[in-house]
Amino acid sequence: MSDALELVFLKRAVFDDFHDRFGAGHWPATDNLSSVEKSIDSSTILIAKEQDAILGMLRLSNKKPWAIDLAYFEPFPVAMYLTDMAVLPSRQHAGIGMRLLEFATAVSREKGAGAIRLDAYNSINGAGDFYLRCGFEERGQSTYRGTALRYFEKRL
Repeated sequence: MSDALELVFLKRAVFDDFHDRFGAGHWPATDNLSSVEKSIDSSTILIAKEQDAILGMLRLSNKKPWAIDLAYFEPFPVAMYLTDMAVLPSRQHAGIGMRLLEFATAVSREKGAGAIRLDAYNSINGAGDFYLRCGFEERGQSTYRGTALRYFEKRL
């Protein structure tokens, strides 16, 4: 199975888990093969594997996502944006996400970035506390298109 197809299955498992635990909400819809292949071509994708199975993924981009409001951040000549992250529900709380973020930090430094930025849901299903444990600082809160968000940044 291709990595792209396996990423589709990973993201579907995470979506289904969110839906089962929290009901309908604003979390990301599942990706199809075409959208995953496009993200592989346009971003830096970091993958955590065990043997040949994908356990988690993280996507970095140097392009600012639509939901990020730069008014909450100090300017940097180069910043990376964490635009997507998923860990297989059965393997969450095992350090996979933290290791992916450590690797994302190293990759971002290599690319000359001064910071990694992201937004997270400001709700029970949000990962804000996880990002704080991983060395990110909260920069503010906002509502974008009816969705409450928290903005985070890790200076490099």
